Amino acid sequence: MQKYKPIATHIYIDCFFRDRAGLLNNGVKLLKILCDACRAADVTIEDVLLKFYHPVGITIQVNVSESHVSLYTYPEENFCMIDILICGEKDATRVSDYILSKLKPEKYTLKKDIVGKES
Repeated sequence: MQKYKPIATHIYIDCFFRDRAGLLNNGVKLLKILCDACRAADVTIEDVLLKFYHPVGITIQVNVSESHVSLYTYPEENFCMIDILICGEKDATRVSDYILSKLKPEKYTLKKDIVGKES
């Protein structure tokens, strides 16, 4: 039987905050954090999408050569979700660690999947 080589790392993070609605509705600051995280992990940024919702909430997607880094905020709930998919040899954990160090959630859950790995 052929062994499969992992092709990507997919990380999902749910972040819970206390009194951080201001940060979670600051698209410029959040976009900078995501882009800086990509640069810190040597991931190549191709383009970005920043979408504001009324009255609150933001979706940010940073499209990278290796796939994407996305963040979805719910300021009214002091909550955000992060979705990171990095293909190839780059380290997706460096992206997630950087983002978490800047957001400083009170609590978070993280799920990491190796895509293409034989179970």
